[in-house]
Amino acid sequence: MSSSVSHCIPSLDDLQPPTSSCFIHRIPTELLLEIFALSLKDDVNNAPLKPYSMLWKLGRVSSLWRTIVLECMPSKWASIEVAVIGLDSKLIAILEECLRRAQQSPLSVFLRPPGKNATTDFFIAYLNVLLPTCHRWKKASLTIPDQYIELLEENTRNRLSLLESLEFSIVRQGYFTRPSHTRSPITAFESAPRLRHVKTSLPVSPDNLVLPLSQLTSLKIQSEVKDIVQLLTLAPNLTRLSAKRIQYPTTSSAPAEIVYSSLTSLELSLVGSEACVDKLSFPQLEKLSIWSAEHGDFHGLNASSFPSLTHLSIGLVLAMRPEAVLPLFAATPTVSMLTIDVALYTKEGLRLVEELFAGLTLNSNSHLSSPSNSNSEQSQRRNMMCLLPNLNSIEFPQLDFPAAASVQQCMFNAFIKFVRSRRSSGPGMVELRKLEIGKCYPESMKETLGEELTSFVAAGMEVVVGGRVLVC
Repeated sequence: MSSSVSHCIPSLDDLQPPTSSCFIHRIPTELLLEIFALSLKDDVNNAPLKPYSMLWKLGRVSSLWRTIVLECMPSKWASIEVAVIGLDSKLIAILEECLRRAQQSPLSVFLRPPGKNATTDFFIAYLNVLLPTCHRWKKASLTIPDQYIELLEENTRNRLSLLESLEFSIVRQGYFTRPSHTRSPITAFESAPRLRHVKTSLPVSPDNLVLPLSQLTSLKIQSEVKDIVQLLTLAPNLTRLSAKRIQYPTTSSAPAEIVYSSLTSLELSLVGSEACVDKLSFPQLEKLSIWSAEHGDFHGLNASSFPSLTHLSIGLVLAMRPEAVLPLFAATPTVSMLTIDVALYTKEGLRLVEELFAGLTLNSNSHLSSPSNSNSEQSQRRNMMCLLPNLNSIEFPQLDFPAAASVQQCMFNAFIKFVRSRRSSGPGMVELRKLEIGKCYPESMKETLGEELTSFVAAGMEVVVGGRVLVC
């Protein structure tokens, strides 16, 4: 062990050799390894780079335990998490020691530069320690300062033979950003034969970040997909896709419709009319998440687009109007689980939340119309009286009620009416059997909701609030 590391760790020089009468030294090594694994699993602060974590403490009990921890548990030292806050010679020494103790185990590497307005000058010292081990990276979460991209490429190109999962972004001093348009394409990860899962803030294209798309199964892009047809064609094995928004090509050669059979999960921050969702068919899609949409985004959609969809998740972001998603509900009759995040709506959007609950309430078309609606819109809504007929579970990760008592009561009434109506199944309708609420605001609403939720439990519904199952 290096002298720098020894200053960080209590010395073992004063420990007496184990005696035969000490019972802990009569425990078989295999059993000790099981006990150590359980103790590490329960240690929330466990991390190899923390000298006072459980992993280091176990090696201080006795020389025998130290030998076991150092020689028999290399994979436990292989999770490397570095959040650079400055040049710390002790931390660098500990990092080097952890890499040595990991032996040849595949590594999980997490590397972040300083936060906003902090210098990245010290980052190079940590990067120089980690880059020589890149052939052992199995998982990598990297945020790299712009000036070190070339160094990254020089040291990792054609050496990432074990890499399976990648999270990658670029940062300039003081703020996160995409690379400039004048930058050469980043090809560091182009030849990673085992790479399957990628999350990145950069556009994925031959002009920006180059990836082995044909082998990916999961892709999360925090930017727009300019040509969804091209992406899906180049990534035939993709099962999970998440993007800010997608666009359908407008060229005359674009297909009238594309059927993509592999995708099982799709998440979009904003749909947008350019997506032309009605031209996309995902026969195996099981989960669809939409965080914002506009009126008309789902027009033309029908049940044949998502015939296997069982989980639909929507977020009421920026006062997304119910009429934007009601056509989606009408085209997804197979959905059995619905997630609604009522957290980011504006005060003016309260009416929209009520309308959404009303739209999902059985036999309640009278609550869907308003003076501003045209006759055609009212007619359309009347035809949606039996939305999501197979719905048996609904989840609210966050359920926010307005602070004013009067409007708070209006939203409460709409919510309770919606749940009650779903408890009474009609012809061809499935009864709602589970209601889950993650967080509820304000706190006073928990007591207001309590009596109603208890009545749902008494009627046989499973109700979960804050992770706790309610009982009568």
